[in-house]
Amino acid sequence: MDAVELSWGARCAGLAFFVLSVLVVALAAVLLLVRRWPWCSCHVCRTYLTGSWAKDFTNLGDWYAHLLRESPTGTVHIHVLGCTVTANPANVEYMLKTNFENFPKGKRFSALLGDLLGGGIFNVDGDAWCHQRKMASLELGSFDSKFSAAADVLPDGTYVEGDSRVMYHPYAMGRMPSIWGADHEAFRPDRWLTGPGDSFAPPSLYKYPVFQAGLRVCLGKELAVTEMKAVSVAVVRAFDVEVVGENGRSGWAPRFVAGLTASISGGLPVRIKRASTSGADFK
Repeated sequence: MDAVELSWGARCAGLAFFVLSVLVVALAAVLLLVRRWPWCSCHVCRTYLTGSWAKDFTNLGDWYAHLLRESPTGTVHIHVLGCTVTANPANVEYMLKTNFENFPKGKRFSALLGDLLGGGIFNVDGDAWCHQRKMASLELGSFDSKFSAAADVLPDGTYVEGDSRVMYHPYAMGRMPSIWGADHEAFRPDRWLTGPGDSFAPPSLYKYPVFQAGLRVCLGKELAVTEMKAVSVAVVRAFDVEVVGENGRSGWAPRFVAGLTASISGGLPVRIKRASTSGADFK
């Protein structure tokens, strides 16, 4: 059969597709090189860059909690991200109270609401902003991110450079034996009943900063507490809730998903029964 000569337009389209394919492959190779490039040879940075932490931990939050538990000061440096991460209550109090002005949120977070709310959670120092590349540290999740406007030394002796990111990790702080004792993973509500007559005594917000602390206390704290009380009265007293796991598997551990708010991957499968009836299931 005679060869069919392609039109000029078809040849151009074929050439364009070939060039595009080469560029995509080249871009993939560059991204792989950047991801695995030994910007820092320390164990923590190499583990982060290669993703090898996933062999033993289901999410970054658990890996960072492990690192912080292993650290004598409760603080670690993530060199490839240009940031310092801490779960030390003394450092949290220093950042949110003692030297609050040196640890602003940054212009990117305060530009929209700064004029309305002034200082507080959206406070900002005019010159305190780090380079755009450091925004990559937002991948960490479950952290509260600040910036060190000027070089400083945290109470645990950690030096932080000026114009660098400093974070505290509430997720890890709830899992620290140094804060809660050897039974930090146990569900023991009586740990909060330490007031007069075994009354409820909330812990210091600086060692349990789920609503932040100092001038940065979460604006929705009171609403969240009210919602919790409403659920306790309307649901917990009337129903038994049993976690059944994914596809009914026993021993299943919920997988935390980092984000603007904490959530569980795939939701939390449970079986609900009325506490005072025959026990019929409710879906």
